[in-house]
Amino acid sequence: MGTCCSCCRQGSEDYEEIKGSSKGEGEEARGGGGEGGGGDVQKSDSVSAWDAEFLESKTSGWSFVTHCAVFAFPSGKLRAARPSGFTPNQTGVNDIIAALQGDSAGLEERSVALGGQTPVCTPGKIDDGKAIYCSSSTGEGGGCIAIRTNESLLVVFYNENADAAFTLTTEMAEYMVDNGR
Repeated sequence: MGTCCSCCRQGSEDYEEIKGSSKGEGEEARGGGGEGGGGDVQKSDSVSAWDAEFLESKTSGWSFVTHCAVFAFPSGKLRAARPSGFTPNQTGVNDIIAALQGDSAGLEERSVALGGQTPVCTPGKIDDGKAIYCSSSTGEGGGCIAIRTNESLLVVFYNENADAAFTLTTEMAEYMVDNGR
């Protein structure tokens, strides 16, 4: 537990390319790209270098990961996001946080809609305030997974390979928990 990622060890040809990599030197969350009703997410006063490097090292090279972000929980302040320029919409982030706290009205009304060229995703399962698993509303495959950790919310969007995306995201969340995040 805590090492990413068993899906890699189960036959992904990309595993050797990113195993142990740490390419995120100084990368920070950047603005732009947020769309839809709620405006862009407020960035934390201090963008976390740890979170930015973590997202870079764990998701680089995975063609199925299209967007990902780490937010402070429960404030929803953005700590890091990939790709550069992806700034999730605050209403969408607030809907995810509210659902994890027991109020799913926002998700029922708007689904998971973070803008920034991410698909609108239909929640399929909310796991006891810990995670939300969604599929793309377009019917073209893909979806997103949102997992709450100690003090963070990790959201990963994927365009294919739901099993590998699930494994990668849950192991990333375990790693965050193991590191006090």
